[in-house]
Amino acid sequence: MNYSHLMQRLEGWLKGHPWAWIPTAFLAKGVSTVTFAVISVLAFKRLGMDNAQVCMHVALLYLPWLFRPLASVLVLRLMSLRRWIVLCELCMAVALFAVALCVSFKGTHVGVMLWLMVHSVVGVIHDAAVDKYFRMNAPLTIRRSFGGITSVFYRVALLFGQGVLLMVVGNMETLTRDVAGAWRFLFYAMSLFFLLLAVGNLLLLPKPAPIEEGTPFLFKSRWMEPVKDFFAQKGIVSVLFFLALFLLPELLVEKVGMLFLVDAGHTGGLALSPQEFGFVQGTIGVFALSIGGVLGGMAVHRHGVGRWLWPMALAFTITNVTYLFLAAYMPTNIWLISLSMGVKFMGLGFGSTAYMVSLIAFSRDDGGELRPERLAVCSSVMAFATLLFTALSGYLMEWLGYYRFFWLVVACSLVTWCVTFLAKVDHLAGKK
Repeated sequence: MNYSHLMQRLEGWLKGHPWAWIPTAFLAKGVSTVTFAVISVLAFKRLGMDNAQVCMHVALLYLPWLFRPLASVLVLRLMSLRRWIVLCELCMAVALFAVALCVSFKGTHVGVMLWLMVHSVVGVIHDAAVDKYFRMNAPLTIRRSFGGITSVFYRVALLFGQGVLLMVVGNMETLTRDVAGAWRFLFYAMSLFFLLLAVGNLLLLPKPAPIEEGTPFLFKSRWMEPVKDFFAQKGIVSVLFFLALFLLPELLVEKVGMLFLVDAGHTGGLALSPQEFGFVQGTIGVFALSIGGVLGGMAVHRHGVGRWLWPMALAFTITNVTYLFLAAYMPTNIWLISLSMGVKFMGLGFGSTAYMVSLIAFSRDDGGELRPERLAVCSSVMAFATLLFTALSGYLMEWLGYYRFFWLVVACSLVTWCVTFLAKVDHLAGKK
């Protein structure tokens, strides 16, 4: 048997086949998001910040995402998309290594925040480069299932980031009784993870045709015109209100909900350890989110978003009552807490389908073609809302306390329902 010939064929398949590079590229993209959206919350809390400080610092990490449309322009210049992807993953590895070094010193929250901000900035560029590379190099059949592919690897990243990693760091805290040391190990491990991803993508990402390597383009015609068309469309005010306010209850409760699970009992929290949090939200929550997302996707795929818009809006908001239940009765049974969070995240997965399908519908031009520039603008609006309401949530929680804060979150469901009523979404959006 000619083993050298087989190795050459295998090497050729690995170098060019989409499924050889899609998992590593999108896994890096997902873990990058989980780092500043989830892991940073627990890290800041365990390193001594109060809730208002945690929410403000995490909100600031969303600031670079306001400039996501500019990142889409940047990655088409200077060098190839392939080089952008590998370079960004190397930079994220360096940033997380620096975070680990800063955790070594007491009172260095500024250093941790600085390097996490660097990670977030590079993450925005990496996100844009992966999306552009995927659209330019993946076959049409795979691009058509773009949403499904990104969802799968984003949920794998969630499971890995806020499930496996947080359970590991929690067990290390328990065994070593060294909180800073456990989190230092976590960031060293994540730095190594991104380094390995960079090496893997350097070897596996195929070199695209010269036209896809970053050729010159007209800035106005390729980027500014679609953006201007987006803001000139009929009903843009209701679109912007929907994009910014549909998520209001979730944006208020997302980070505070995490803090509620891990905060001490005398402050009104459930006092879960990091490994318990990793199991409850990072494992049970992720599986429930996936099931809800699959059910939502199946429903929209069959009937279009129109029939399911209101049921999804209700599921998205009403399941926040689970936080009220937990804050009122303060259960200690891990399985009861897990069941409650499973209900919450299943409703979140099912309900957020309506938002994502609507976001894509708003990103299409009059001919029905999806415009990446419009999608980037919609994402920037969402990032602005996330930054604003995440920063506000910590101060509201400190002022009201957990129980009354969760009542406020439930009351904010009215805002979601109002913008759902006003939104003019194509009823067939998402249908096959």
